[in-house]
Amino acid sequence: MKDSLVGRGVLIDVLAYKGGTLPAGYVITRADLEGALDKQGTEVHPGDMVLVRTGYVSGYYKLEDPAARFEYLRGPQAGIGRDVVPWIHERQIAAMAADNLGLEAVPIPAESVHGAMLKDLGVYMGEIWWLDDLAADCAADGRYAFFLAAQPLHIPGAVGSPLNPVAIK
Repeated sequence: MKDSLVGRGVLIDVLAYKGGTLPAGYVITRADLEGALDKQGTEVHPGDMVLVRTGYVSGYYKLEDPAARFEYLRGPQAGIGRDVVPWIHERQIAAMAADNLGLEAVPIPAESVHGAMLKDLGVYMGEIWWLDDLAADCAADGRYAFFLAAQPLHIPGAVGSPLNPVAIK
């Protein structure tokens, strides 16, 4: 993947779609994703890399107290739910990332999204992405699709890596 995780990216700004706040632990459904896409006037195509904005990371940076930040990381967080997995499969999404700690909602149910996406679908996952600047740019011009380069480090045998994703509109 060090050379090939590049292609069309699509931001789905669920945070904006839901009015600017998501309750802690909110489970994002396929209806939420479809509603946000419809509001944005955007479509997802086979092979796309989809980015889901929840506002979680920016919420962390708004906290100044280290103890509050620590507790924030341990608490519930909005993310995708299990009913999104068939939606991902139907649309043949190549990769999905979000601005939270694990893409899926926390607390994580017994049947996690991680297992279904990685093991069953082979979909690459990204976590803890900063999406606020991209969301502002997309909202400003009404275009939520872009070229996305998100290659991981070349670490043979690894199952994860830091990366520095770049969206070009």
